[in-house]
Amino acid sequence: MSEKRGSLHHGEIKAATSLLTWDETAWIARKSAGTGAAGTVGRAFLDLPELARLPVSQSVVERAQQIMAEKGLDPRDAIHAATALLANCTAIVSEDPDLERVKEIKRISIGKAAGL
Repeated sequence: MSEKRGSLHHGEIKAATSLLTWDETAWIARKSAGTGAAGTVGRAFLDLPELARLPVSQSVVERAQQIMAEKGLDPRDAIHAATALLANCTAIVSEDPDLERVKEIKRISIGKAAGL
């Protein structure tokens, strides 16, 4: 994600995420509201037109392996960080302070990214 203030919806900023995010959002929806909600949330994630969804490829996992070893991140966080690094992202939107261990990417809170 770019640090530029603007709207993702209006194409003023570019944003991308790992396809792993689909799993995470659908899983949380399923745990909190059931299988139907997981399907709805999963579909909504896939239908976001302004969000680039990046694959979890062999090169992403190889880089994630390196990040886990060097920074002590858990596997999912390492995949998100590796995806961002390989896509030349300058920032990552997350509430997880562990991602601050990856100095090449600035962590931005969800509230700050949303302008709250």
